[in-house]
Amino acid sequence: MVKKTIKKKTAKKAVTKKTSKKVSKTTKKSNNKGILTLAAFVLVALFIIMNGAPVIEDGSIVKLHYIGTLEDGSVFDSSEGKDPLEFTVGDESIIKGFESRLLGLKKGDEKTLSIPSDEAYGAYNPELKAEYPKERLPEGAEPEVGAKMLLQSPSGIGIVTILEIKEEILVLDLNHPLAGKDLSFEIEIIEIK
Repeated sequence: MVKKTIKKKTAKKAVTKKTSKKVSKTTKKSNNKGILTLAAFVLVALFIIMNGAPVIEDGSIVKLHYIGTLEDGSVFDSSEGKDPLEFTVGDESIIKGFESRLLGLKKGDEKTLSIPSDEAYGAYNPELKAEYPKERLPEGAEPEVGAKMLLQSPSGIGIVTILEIKEEILVLDLNHPLAGKDLSFEIEIIEIK
């Protein structure tokens, strides 16, 4: 009888150990499945976020902040303290070199765009000059050499620079003030529609 009791106790311990190992393996498998499920969920969520977000393409309406600088680091334009710049990609309202470098970007992207002069306002043309009668200036205007003016032409409004002041006329530089200059823009994409 003692032998039977010892055998029963040993058998109970063996069963308990086997059951304990099975429960432990089951718990580990269950925990591993939970971790794998969570990891898969996170990966799917990231995929949706990264691939579901709209990217800038032709026809996109984009809002962005920017700081435009020249090669020497001087700022020539910025949206700092203003509303973001808003435009439609492909409508030719901004320089092509700027627009083309935005393609594929997403909301929240920050980037530095380097644009050579030939993709910005073109090369400087020293022969691009015109004479403008002083009598056409607004009353009380006092022109100065180096001053910028807006001038209406058949192709639209342009910025010109006064090169010389003669008795009856102004000699104007019709090149854009940024012609011949490489440009750099620090940008942040705010919105894409």
